[in-house]
Amino acid sequence: MDPGKNLLVLALTAAMFSGAPSSHAQSSTSQTVTPIAASAPTAVPALVPYSGTVIGETGKDLSTEIATSFLIYKDEQGGEPLWTETQTVNIDPGGHYKVQLGATSSNGLPSELFSTGDARWLEVQVAGQPPEPRVLLASVPYAMKASDASTLGGLPASAFALAGTRTPANAASMASENIIPDTASTVTTSGGTSGYLPMFTGSFTIADSIVFQNTLGIGIGDVPNAALDVNGKAIFRGAFQVARIGNATKTAGVNSNPFSFFAQAYDSAKSETLGPSFSLQSEAIGNNTPLPGATLNLLYDSGLGSNAETGDAIGGKYGGSGLRLSHQRGSGH
Repeated sequence: MDPGKNLLVLALTAAMFSGAPSSHAQSSTSQTVTPIAASAPTAVPALVPYSGTVIGETGKDLSTEIATSFLIYKDEQGGEPLWTETQTVNIDPGGHYKVQLGATSSNGLPSELFSTGDARWLEVQVAGQPPEPRVLLASVPYAMKASDASTLGGLPASAFALAGTRTPANAASMASENIIPDTASTVTTSGGTSGYLPMFTGSFTIADSIVFQNTLGIGIGDVPNAALDVNGKAIFRGAFQVARIGNATKTAGVNSNPFSFFAQAYDSAKSETLGPSFSLQSEAIGNNTPLPGATLNLLYDSGLGSNAETGDAIGGKYGGSGLRLSHQRGSGH
């Protein structure tokens, strides 16, 4: 077949049937052996049979093998292919051939190609020839999505059944129940880091997130050294509260936990850095009286772990209403 004189005309007819869902992957492997997907452990292979005819010179025996690429597009013209594969097509003496789309992949055609219900166009490219005009796929391939109709997110209804109440009478039977979903997961991961919570980086891929958890607590953007360690900006779209240390009694009031602001400075005498800080703390006053109250006190820590009163406070007047700002000497009120 001379490409310059005989432009191959590809007449395609299709007999299409549904298949099991699979991950969306591309393949460019040329094969003449038994299709990989035909031996895949699925109930129905996700393959779409196609038959076509290559028309060459009249009276010429066309028995040959031609590398042919099959591409599926969203639009009739332009755009990037949604899926592609290359097969070696066996042509009989009359120019006829048959292929199974998806045969070069162990999972066959990805059902996600047809899950949206949008039109899909097939383009055939014979080696050494310009691409053939795209052909609109019939509605039958969209039935591939029907194989997922009895599932929710790929899982059977049994995966969402509530666990029964465990009793001595049914403990043995419950322990033997098969609670593993009977649909294989198509989600993949290249491996994760211990302690980091996973996140979806694509429809079928999982990687580490910036959220870390261990016995100390949860960290966002960094390994935590407290109950919650956020390395970055934090936004609270609601009330922000600093809880009290405990519960008051007749003999003693209870202060809040301190809300601290840390700095860092280098101590030349100690040849090390220190973390001096100021803290705000709500402190109870007038405990076990008819009108108890609280002040908002300013505390200071030089970085040696001794949070001490500065004597500055603001708060409700003892025994009345309103605010006062005072400087107190010592730690008394």
